Amino acid sequence: MVCSDAAQRSLISTLYFVGTYGVLVSGILSDKIGRKKSIYIFLIANSVFHLLIALILNIESINPKTQQIMYTILRTLTGFSSNVYASAAVLAVEV
Repeated sequence: MVCSDAAQRSLISTLYFVGTYGVLVSGILSDKIGRKKSIYIFLIANSVFHLLIALILNIESINPKTQQIMYTILRTLTGFSSNVYASAAVLAVEV
């Protein structure tokens, strides 16, 4: 997404990194259901969110404003689901 508005680019980046605070949920979920299952859940979610981002950026029939909103929400969710790496690192240390 090409965006000439610096404030909007900063907002999207900030929301992505706010989403990384989902590592707290990742740790709790890993303790409850197991590290492997939580890694699979976050890995699938991360893949789906990245795929959806690619799709919404390439569909011409979506209103550009709606496209920006969807992109921002999906980037936040991508940040949340990127916590798969934290769970994988903990699993690697435990093994």
